[in-house]
Amino acid sequence: MAPAKVVYDCVTCGACCTNPDENREIDYVDYVEIEVSDPILKKPDLVRRLVVLDDDLLPHMRLDRHQRCVALKGRLGRQVACSIYHDRPSGCRSFTAGSKRCKQYRRERGIDA
Repeated sequence: MAPAKVVYDCVTCGACCTNPDENREIDYVDYVEIEVSDPILKKPDLVRRLVVLDDDLLPHMRLDRHQRCVALKGRLGRQVACSIYHDRPSGCRSFTAGSKRCKQYRRERGIDA
C-alpha cells in the first residue's frame, strides 16, 4: 500500500505558529517580527494583548508558555485558527504551505512524524 499523500492544510496544522527548535536551542523567543506597516500595529487593543518588544525594541508576536503564538487557537495537527488572520504580520502572510520550512516545522511538532 502506498503511503498517504500529505496535504499541507494550514487549518489543521499550525506548526509555523510555534517557535522552531533552532530558536529554542539558543533561547531565542522573539519569533515573528512585526513590520511597521503590518495591520496589527494599527490596532492598540491587539498590540496590548499580542505584541512584545525584543531587546532592540522591535515588535514581535507574543508566545505562550508552550512557545506558540498567542493568536493561534486550537490543537496543532488537528484543528487550528489564527484569531487575527486578517491583521496577521507580513511574516505570517508570506509563509508558504508545503515549503521546505513548512515541512521542517511540521516534523519538529510531530505532525509528519
